[in-house]
Amino acid sequence: MTRALAFLVARLGFLLVPAWIAAAIAAVVYLPSIEQGGGSPLGGLVPGNAPALHTQEREVGIFGNSLLTPIVVVQHAPRGLTKVELRKTALLDARIDRHRGPPLTGLRLVAPLVSQNRATVVTYLYFAPTTSESDQLSTAQRFANRLDPPGLRTGALLARQTEFDQIQRSLPWVTAATVLLIALILALTFRAVVPPLLVLATAGIAYTIAVRLLAWLAEERHQTVPKEVEPVLVALLLGLVTDYSIFFLAGMRRRLAAGEGRVHAADGTARENLPIILVAGLVVALGSLSLVAGHLEIFRAFGPGMALAVIVALAVATTFVPGVLALLGPAVFWPSLGRADKPPRRRLWHALTARPVSGIVALALAAGLVACCAGLLHLHLGFTIVRGQPPGAEVKRAQVHAQAGFAAGITAPTEVLLQSPGIGRRVPALERLEAEVAREPGIAQVLGPHTRPRIALPLFVSKRGGTARFVAVLRKEALDAEAIAILRRLRGHMPTLLRRAGLPNAHVAYAGDTALAEDTVAAVRSDGVRVGIAVALVNLVLLALFLRTLLAPLYLLAASVLAVGASLGVTTWVMQSLLHHDDVTYYVPFAAAVLLLSLGSDYNVFVVGRIWQSARRLPLREAIADTAPRTSSTITTAGLTLAGSFGLLALIPLRPMRELALALATGILLDTFVVRSLLVPSLLALFRGREQRRHATSRDGEAALHE
Repeated sequence: MTRALAFLVARLGFLLVPAWIAAAIAAVVYLPSIEQGGGSPLGGLVPGNAPALHTQEREVGIFGNSLLTPIVVVQHAPRGLTKVELRKTALLDARIDRHRGPPLTGLRLVAPLVSQNRATVVTYLYFAPTTSESDQLSTAQRFANRLDPPGLRTGALLARQTEFDQIQRSLPWVTAATVLLIALILALTFRAVVPPLLVLATAGIAYTIAVRLLAWLAEERHQTVPKEVEPVLVALLLGLVTDYSIFFLAGMRRRLAAGEGRVHAADGTARENLPIILVAGLVVALGSLSLVAGHLEIFRAFGPGMALAVIVALAVATTFVPGVLALLGPAVFWPSLGRADKPPRRRLWHALTARPVSGIVALALAAGLVACCAGLLHLHLGFTIVRGQPPGAEVKRAQVHAQAGFAAGITAPTEVLLQSPGIGRRVPALERLEAEVAREPGIAQVLGPHTRPRIALPLFVSKRGGTARFVAVLRKEALDAEAIAILRRLRGHMPTLLRRAGLPNAHVAYAGDTALAEDTVAAVRSDGVRVGIAVALVNLVLLALFLRTLLAPLYLLAASVLAVGASLGVTTWVMQSLLHHDDVTYYVPFAAAVLLLSLGSDYNVFVVGRIWQSARRLPLREAIADTAPRTSSTITTAGLTLAGSFGLLALIPLRPMRELALALATGILLDTFVVRSLLVPSLLALFRGREQRRHATSRDGEAALHE
């Protein structure tokens, strides 16, 4: 099949090249873009069946409202707000509550809190359930502007919108920087002008078609594409297309330098590389698709999106690039076609693959990777939707101002819902429970039936008296890993607190951003096991089918897992120990692990596939010494390009993107310079006895078949 495909693409370039260009133009004209995609405040980032969501829905059904709100406005004056300014704020709040004055779309109620030093006012905004997210944001802005001094907005809804805006503003810079990096690496590698232009044109066609197809499929299924997908798509597509193209370019240059004609050289290069590239692409595509086994919508959209992008990149790279090479021939490599390659260092590889050297090298490298994995023992997961914003972002400045007058959790307190027959009539017991909760470590303040000055009980007790509620303000920002730990500790202590208060039979449920974050982190840990097993099985099966053996895929997959763990351990150490962050964004280790495991197997196919081809005619040790030096420079170039593409995601000034950039770039570099270059050849040499018997059997079978 690959021989037939190679024959066709080498001779039909005059049709394939304009066909792909026309397909990209048609995609732009007829298919939608993903620029209009969005999401709810935490849409796609949290499991739809989270208990915290059900608790809030139950609360609204019982009380007719919720004490929680996704938008908060913060006023702050370092020297304190004057009496006149506070009076203006109070009058505006009163007019809104009594529905007087100019209407603000959907805004039904405001609830201000004034700090003891009167320097900060935090106002919770409550909207009608039918108010759209855009109306909520614009109304909150108008409300904030009417205050004196003007307020700043914060909350999950605005933070999510700000993330979208930051990604859209930064994406052109990320794309431009990635293009320049790829052009520089290819120009230095091939010392010619056409290779960078060819690769970037191929990547541009693949990206245009993939993104438009993804948007069209999402539209047909009435879904939205998470904004986080787009920058990763840019890096992945540019990196993968460059990787695949480099193998075609290197093979074509070698054949042209040996005197072959352009069509014959393109045909031979395609025959040599197509089996490896097709299997490598399928490994990445199916590995990414395994994300659908998770529960979070962001992963269920991220996985198919990555898989579709890889399939499109694979289709374009394996037909467009050989077609152009067959059409242009030696002109592609002008003026450096005659430049001699460096002689391979076969002696070094003979030494590395000798026993017991190969075992010592494999053991030392594995020990180093395990040491890097130790950082995972200290990994804490949290939401960085607010804390991960750049310093000048409105949501972050509002959070900082709120913390100047209150505890850090004031902008998104945790709600506790209590249900028991007649609990509303047991006010003393509720007040005792409120006091007990207020004394818990990490709890700064509790607002409930015991609040002074006393708030009317219907706010905290349902009309039928079977449900009560109160809110707890945490000392940590609501989505911080430490806030999740505080809530988890409170949940564990609650049965004891209920007995002390005289409410041993009350059913307790929790709602709010912290409870939602706790549910999400738990879901991610569960998804991590499920999806990790799925990705590992996909990679193992594809490697076994490609290599036609079972032992090699097992230790190759183990090497990839070690590299993934090491990269995540390094990321944890940098973010939490070096930069003193409390946590790592909860979805970053999960997404990075899936991508790195698939890309690691992708590189396994490149390296081991070449060795396996050479081992058909040589002993395995000789095949390693013959192949590894010739492929090392190509693998290094491809790895540097892909690592650089992912690393440039750090240009987006959001913590999740920078954490993802660090994890992916570190993983690719470890894979390129440690695992594929040294560990895999050492493992192959270490187990060469059993593998060599397999190859000998294969060669004998081929000889018998030939006879």
